[in-house]
Amino acid sequence: MWVNTWELANCVKPGGELSNTICDIAISVLQESCPEKKVIFPYIVTKYLMEHKFNSKIVQNYFRKDEKYKLSHKDLLSFPILQTLGVPRKGKKPIGHWYVLSLNMGAKRFEILDSLRGEDDMDMIEHANKLVEAIKMMYKVNYSDSYRQIDDFELMYIPVPKQKNGTNCGFFMLKFLELWNGSVVPAISQDHIPALRKSGHYLLKIVALTVTASAIAIHLLTRARKSRLANLPPRSLGLPVIGQTLGVLRAARDNSGNRWIQDRIDRYGPVWKVSVLRTPTVFLTSPAANKFIFFSSALRARTPRSFQRIFGDKSIVDMHGDDHRRIRGALMEFLRPDMLKLYVGRVDAKVQRHLRENWHGRTTVRVLPLMKRLTFDVVSALLLGLETGAVRDALVDDYRRMVEGVFAIPVNLPFTTFRRSLKASRRARRLLEGITRGKKAMLAEGKASPNSDLITRLLSLTDDHGEQLLTDEEIVDNGMFALVAGHDTTSMLMASMVRHLATDPDTLAAMVQEHEEIARNKADGEVLTWEDLLKMKLTWRVAQETLRIDPPFFGNVRTALEDIEFSGYHIQKGWQVFWTAKVTHMDPSIFHKPAQFDPSRFESQSPVTPPCSFVAFGGGPRICPAIEFTKMETLVTMHYLVRHFRWMLCCNPVLSPLHSLPIELKRRTSLCLRPE
Repeated sequence: MWVNTWELANCVKPGGELSNTICDIAISVLQESCPEKKVIFPYIVTKYLMEHKFNSKIVQNYFRKDEKYKLSHKDLLSFPILQTLGVPRKGKKPIGHWYVLSLNMGAKRFEILDSLRGEDDMDMIEHANKLVEAIKMMYKVNYSDSYRQIDDFELMYIPVPKQKNGTNCGFFMLKFLELWNGSVVPAISQDHIPALRKSGHYLLKIVALTVTASAIAIHLLTRARKSRLANLPPRSLGLPVIGQTLGVLRAARDNSGNRWIQDRIDRYGPVWKVSVLRTPTVFLTSPAANKFIFFSSALRARTPRSFQRIFGDKSIVDMHGDDHRRIRGALMEFLRPDMLKLYVGRVDAKVQRHLRENWHGRTTVRVLPLMKRLTFDVVSALLLGLETGAVRDALVDDYRRMVEGVFAIPVNLPFTTFRRSLKASRRARRLLEGITRGKKAMLAEGKASPNSDLITRLLSLTDDHGEQLLTDEEIVDNGMFALVAGHDTTSMLMASMVRHLATDPDTLAAMVQEHEEIARNKADGEVLTWEDLLKMKLTWRVAQETLRIDPPFFGNVRTALEDIEFSGYHIQKGWQVFWTAKVTHMDPSIFHKPAQFDPSRFESQSPVTPPCSFVAFGGGPRICPAIEFTKMETLVTMHYLVRHFRWMLCCNPVLSPLHSLPIELKRRTSLCLRPE
């Protein structure tokens, strides 16, 4: 079969029928004559990038780095894009439009070449930016050590010749791919189309062997699949129904999960399987495994059903695809740095008040419960607008019971921990629903600011049609999850920092010096600012090293949406895949002397570890959105703690809810806490 330009152009009528293989066939011909320093990507790569299918083989192949192929050595990378225009009418096909996005390494920018729209078309810019972010992510993962970095490249519109009708965007797109060199605008116009149609400029030959090759490929794939089914990860699934559920829950609850995992790595290697909560679960433990899990479109993030029953099923951790991007985008409206700058002063006041009421004048304290109290004060105020009082104290008790239910056997029977957790969840949900209704009414009456807290911010966001971006249920569920995520992990981080600093006087002394320098440049009674936090570089390195040694969570689970393969092992559709941070964090081949507390590991501006090795905040499209919030809360707290107190460990505890880190406390007599 032969396909020429005329047929290609006819495939690009409104309806976007060039989304089939004809486009990639044409591009394959363009690739044959492509200059050495230019790469033309197939449409399927663009499609997978837009869908965040980063682990697909063709995407990995085009972004690979080896001796013969490096994108960082190219001058121009061009991507064909198909965008749906407008809202499809009932019974009608969506209208598709083709344009080109180029990554111009020489000019240090991304470029839009569009034959229909102008530079002020926001739909086009927003659509192109989604691909830009995906390209940046894949490039950073594979070329983090390259001299060429693209994080700061901006998007630029290139004025190119325009089409005169709605049926030739595909023709223009192909010509832009062929002729654009990064500087000279392609000299083509609508008038060239008839002559080029007749000439059959892009003759594409599809040989009859395609059918035979397809049949052979299907046969080989079927045989390979049958052989893979026998190559399952090692170890049995354990006892019927129960499996290894009790062991996993006990290890997570007692903070012994890392030892539990390491014992099995020593016995079975970096990949093995068990049964957890009646589901076969494969543990993957390596940087390559982390990357596979973070970026694979065949794995879906999920929380156990018991977690959803406690915290709701509309939170960001259980959303996928467009819903996940919508909710993440909404949360980032509150969690982005230029918004968090507004709240540094409020966090400062909370920290000072907490230290004055709970630390000042005491000779011994239990650090972990106090850090939990502090972080809950901060997150309940900034997320819910809920200040200290009886209502907040009741919410603290309910959240404690809810977290206990996560690590309990999910059996809803009287007198069980899980039943108490569900009751506490219902009380907390009623409270958040009432807060949400009240704030919505206050916003409508102009009595509340959209920037007061997370709830008001989420209520204020609207979509393109002026409708509320998130439903009330989504706001409540994400508020429920944010409370536990925002206070539990940060409190563990700060308590662990106190423990490590108690046995490292040199690092503690350097931290004190860093914070004294900041304090000397501030007026009496002046609170910290965002600019002050940017100067606390050593303190954040201490936090990173603490997170490396003591990651605040056991691990996370994804579910296989299809049969997949990793490291030669077959993972069946519906199985769970489990990843954990501590394994790579304590790998001596990645971190020299991993058991040693050494914040200088994070001193260099270049990456200190291979990609997906330091994963305290996760990675990929689902990386923790609250990194900057955690950083703000931690830095402000440590600023006042190290300047006003000295401490010694009362014993040598393992930090966990069962060992709340008691310390002997001394005041630094030359300093005093400022009153509110």
